[in-house]
Amino acid sequence: MNKKPYREIVRGKAVRRDYSKVSGTLELPNLVEIQTESYRWFEEEGIREVFEEIYPIQ
Repeated sequence: MNKKPYREIVRGKAVRRDYSKVSGTLELPNLVEIQTESYRWFEEEGIREVFEEIYPIQ
């Protein structure tokens, strides 16, 4: 019984060999949500903080 040290993954026409020993996948964070929340914070609070630091100009 010869078991291959890899598994074949077919993606379209391409056949790839996966030699990884870790099974399963990690859950990825929603990067768009992180960027959207960061921009919302900048619009609501961050830009106000910057203006408070530089005004009044002396």
